Amino acid sequence: METEIELKYLVVNEQVVERINNLLDGKKYHYTVANNTLTNCYFDTKDLSFRKHDFGLRVRSKNEQREQTIKTAGQTIGGLHKRPEYNIDITDNFPDLSLFPDDIWPKNTNLAQWQDDLIVLFSTDFIRHTWTITYEKSVIELAFDVGSVSSSGRELPICEIELELLSGEEAAIFSLAQQLSNVLLMRPGTKSKAARGYQLWHNQSDEQEIAEFPFIPISGRDTCESALINGLTFSLSHLQKVIDSYFNQPSLSLLSQINHGLLLMRHAFWLFDDSISDEHLLIRKELSHFLKMLAWQNNAKNLHDIITKQSTFRKKIEYSQKLVKQLKLEERRFPSTEQVLEMLMSSRFNQLQLSVLQMILAGEKGLKATSEHNQSIFSFCASALEKSLNALADDISFESSISAEQYLSYKRILNRSLLTGSWCGQLFDDKARADYRAPWLDIMHGITELETLCMLKQQLLQLQAVEDQPEKLVNWLECKIENLLTALDASRQMALVVPPYWRS
Repeated sequence: METEIELKYLVVNEQVVERINNLLDGKKYHYTVANNTLTNCYFDTKDLSFRKHDFGLRVRSKNEQREQTIKTAGQTIGGLHKRPEYNIDITDNFPDLSLFPDDIWPKNTNLAQWQDDLIVLFSTDFIRHTWTITYEKSVIELAFDVGSVSSSGRELPICEIELELLSGEEAAIFSLAQQLSNVLLMRPGTKSKAARGYQLWHNQSDEQEIAEFPFIPISGRDTCESALINGLTFSLSHLQKVIDSYFNQPSLSLLSQINHGLLLMRHAFWLFDDSISDEHLLIRKELSHFLKMLAWQNNAKNLHDIITKQSTFRKKIEYSQKLVKQLKLEERRFPSTEQVLEMLMSSRFNQLQLSVLQMILAGEKGLKATSEHNQSIFSFCASALEKSLNALADDISFESSISAEQYLSYKRILNRSLLTGSWCGQLFDDKARADYRAPWLDIMHGITELETLCMLKQQLLQLQAVEDQPEKLVNWLECKIENLLTALDASRQMALVVPPYWRS
């Protein structure tokens, strides 16, 4: 048995082999090279007994050699894969389960039945370029795979690199990964080839349902420190899931979710600031850097919501062709999809994710010792939620009606309050939490729509300065804003009287 420790990245550059060779030669690293064509057949039973236990079973063919491999349940965090695996040379193309150690199987497994029920689900065929590198007193295998995974006539491309630690310190593969990100456009690969093969076999799309304000899965058994580490693990995975969806089908809506994923992660560094070291503050600074780089996406999304042909706004603004033209000119000023994709594969963005991953792997030992060590997680979360409510109460007016400008000014403090709920809310009663958050979420959604209307109003006023605009359009916009403010006032009054769920 070996424990496989790998970093996986998806790559889009051309001349990957040449770029890697140039990097290794330029740094004067000692390495050897090998190239092979690999064919892998993946097996499972019809009822997916292996998948249910997070096992992966394959037979790999390389030249005339055959090897059967089983990977048992492991851990995947932010592109780092750790899984026990067992490799046995065989002469047939079909695996023999009895050759694997007896103690790896789940209790009460009918191994003979599993053997009889084995079928081929999918296969992977790729060329593997391998560099075995001596790096910082460690030995790392760097593999670049190009090919495809196929099942039932359907295919997905393979273009990825894997860094596997053969011996030495785990930190070495992080260091080499950063070196590679300086010469390649790449991003963490959160799905293994097998996971993509199962996806094909099920004929599933890459579309994933993504919660707007997901709850961090902490429990009453957590300490404050373990809650922070577990929360960062979840939020990094959540962020990378949204990024995967964006690469599959780019949209401003998903870009907004990426922005929110960065906010969710950065919020931990405010919430648990007493446990954050000076080194960790650099991560918070980098999160803020990328949030600033994406700040434009809010205006871009609002503008897109106005001019898209499916929007309710577009039918109204057709009255003014000059307004439509002006809005389209505004839209062209924002960064392109290609520029966003390049940023998400940049060396700096990869380094940010690696830094968060290393913080997670360091665990509680890597955090600063504080008095919070003796504070229960319930007490910590209730206190954080109470502080968040007090901050809201200080800002939000209790008057029956307030202006659009006031609502827009509330967005930042309300967003921070909802993020605190995402981090701390899981510990408390589901229904009470949902009842409390519902009006606040309504206000947040209303503010988002208000931003769109105010942007449209601003563009309309600019045009009115040079020529008259249709009165019907102006009146519709004023009425729309007024109705929205009335709805926001109602949600705000409700939000201010619903009992806070953490107090009960």
